[in-house]
Amino acid sequence: MLQAARASSYSRKSELEEFFLKCIDEARKELMRRRHLTMHKEKSERDRVFEAMLTNEDVLVCLYEKLFPHRTGIARSLGVPPGAVSEDPSLLAQLAA
Repeated sequence: MLQAARASSYSRKSELEEFFLKCIDEARKELMRRRHLTMHKEKSERDRVFEAMLTNEDVLVCLYEKLFPHRTGIARSLGVPPGAVSEDPSLLAQLAA
C-alpha cells in the first residue's frame, strides 16, 4: 500500500511542476508577442539570452530535469533520442505529462 502511494505520488505532476510548465508556456507566448511588436528594434543581451533559452528544448528539458530530479531520464526511458526534443517542441509537454 505504501509503495503504491509512493509510486502514485512520483507519477503525478506536482504543483511546482505545473507552475513551471505554465510559466514556460506564458514566457513563450510573451516572447512571440514581443517578436511581432518589436521586429526592427535592437534587443538587449538579456532579451537575446532569454529568447535563446525559451527556443531551445534541450535547455528546457535539462532545466526541468534539474528542478525535478525524480523526472530525470523520462525522455530516455521513453526511447526519445538525445536532441530529438529540440526538433519537436511538443515533446517537452509530452514528457512532463
